[in-house]
Amino acid sequence: MPRYVLLLGSNQDADAMLARATAMIERNYGILRIGAVLPSPDRDAADARPPYLNCGVEIASPLAPAELKLAMREIEAACGRIRPVPASGMCAVDIDIALVFERGAWQVNDEKAAAPDYAKQALSLWL
Repeated sequence: MPRYVLLLGSNQDADAMLARATAMIERNYGILRIGAVLPSPDRDAADARPPYLNCGVEIASPLAPAELKLAMREIEAACGRIRPVPASGMCAVDIDIALVFERGAWQVNDEKAAAPDYAKQALSLWL
C-alpha cells in the first residue's frame, strides 16, 4: 500500500485546527507517524497575521495521489478551509501531499518540487 507524508498548516486557531484535521486523518486512514508542531520558519516580522503552525504525518492509503488530494480537500473543507484564501490571509487548515514512498525511497511530490526546501521542510516536520 502506498505511503505518504502529508504537511498540515494553519494560522487560524492553529492548535485546534491541526488537532481536528489530524483526528480526521487518523479516523479515515490511521497515522503511522506524526511529527512535532512547529511554526513556519519563513515568517515575515511585519506580518500581522498569526504565525502558521505546521506538522507532518505519515499515512498509508490505497488511493493514488490525485485521489488522496481530493480526500484531503474534503478534510480541509470540513475544518472550515475557504478557497481561495480570503483577503485576510487566514487559513483554517492546508494539507499537502509532500512525499510519496515509491520504488523503495521517498520522493518529493511533483506538485511541490519547484520549492527548493520543500522536501527538507517535509522531512524536518515529519521526523
